[in-house]
Amino acid sequence: MFVIESINQKYTDACPYAFPQDMKNLLRYIAKPNATEYPAGSCRHLVGAIPDIILADQPRAWERAFHLFNYQFELFPKQGSLMQHRVISFSDEEVQDPVLAFWLATKVAGFYFERGYISFFGVHTNTDHLHIH
Repeated sequence: MFVIESINQKYTDACPYAFPQDMKNLLRYIAKPNATEYPAGSCRHLVGAIPDIILADQPRAWERAFHLFNYQFELFPKQGSLMQHRVISFSDEEVQDPVLAFWLATKVAGFYFERGYISFFGVHTNTDHLHIH
């Protein structure tokens, strides 16, 4: 069974993602080219977003995502974490197909979008275990 872990809740000592630079760093990490490229050498990346106006499959999509997240923050300022960072991970016996993981990520992102959230995600294939940020 896959596991969804909240990074914000795991590291509560320091309030993660409390500043715009934190948002930039996280979005850049999610879309990291050497982690999301699939198939290898194709220059295609398993990065997505909802709403899709971010055009996540384009280079430097994280910058467009940042502007959208930052605009939302300016409209609705709040204290504390500006973003929620979740990781979905799989065991070896589960999802091994990055395209299937991408499909799952779009479903999870859609769930949050229906509740008023912006979602930006990437399937990371550069470790022993496939995972989604």
